[in-house]
Amino acid sequence: MTRIGIIKLGLSETLDDADRGVGGPPSLGDVLRATPLLPALAELYPHNHLTWMTTPQAAPLLAGGPGIDRLITWDGGPEQAPKAQDLGAMDLVINLEKARSICDWADGIPAQKRLGFFRRNGQVACREQDGNRRIMTYLAARRNGGPRQPWQSLLLEMAGASWLGQPYVLGDIATAEPAHDVGLNYAVGGKWPTKAMPQAMWQELAERLNAEGLTISWQRGHNDLRKYLNWIASCHLLVTHDSLGLHAALALGRRVVGLFGPTSAQEIHGYGLATFISANAGCPALPCYAECCAHERHCMEMMDLNQIRRAVLRGLPKGGRAK
Repeated sequence: MTRIGIIKLGLSETLDDADRGVGGPPSLGDVLRATPLLPALAELYPHNHLTWMTTPQAAPLLAGGPGIDRLITWDGGPEQAPKAQDLGAMDLVINLEKARSICDWADGIPAQKRLGFFRRNGQVACREQDGNRRIMTYLAARRNGGPRQPWQSLLLEMAGASWLGQPYVLGDIATAEPAHDVGLNYAVGGKWPTKAMPQAMWQELAERLNAEGLTISWQRGHNDLRKYLNWIASCHLLVTHDSLGLHAALALGRRVVGLFGPTSAQEIHGYGLATFISANAGCPALPCYAECCAHERHCMEMMDLNQIRRAVLRGLPKGGRAK
């Protein structure tokens, strides 16, 4: 039996090269994006017992999920940290958080092997299965506009697995059957407000889709993760920013039209379900990953609504429209 521990709280973005401390609400999308590790590790270690540590906010995404034997919640505060000795000895610990306090705590867990982030001379570093430095090299190149690849592939290669399109894994969450043609996932989290297309453009998009005879449902469950996932499941197709909703829709097997401005669609694998549309902004800084826009006109104001409408009509499954 191989005892494995994964630390993914969502308090730091795995592919954000900023050296951030613990603070702010967790990125639930970042937690979900790490779940392809589960089928990959099950293939590498067929007889394993896996413990996943995450925040209470992210726990509903994972609870009861296949491949997770024990789920431990922790808000990242040192006073609430699980005692490393109480977790038991591990054969493998994978830390996907960069904050100094979490790296130090992770290195205190008794383990035969460690992968993922740690601190070297006070700076963030990453241990990889083959001793390579692909993640840190990728982060440095990403900052300078270097080549991009699906986020999941980097994680799996770090753990010694081959990227074969392993799926997202959701917990045991009851979900609805599709009842709407299109869901409009218009809200974004507080970290990257620059991801948001203006509300007036969402309203105009809804009018254009209604004119096509499609049933529209506006985002629900803003403050309840289970209701939010049920709402996504109730839509045949989701139009969404680069956010948790995009990844949750893919995990639920729903079609997606994803809208991108300051972030890169090349870092997301669409599992054959997605069409990604980038803003036709002509901005040399894109993808900038900026939390605020320094330009006179925001890139998301230049999304092509007709292009989105056409992608929705192409993307709806045959016979999938609500009656």
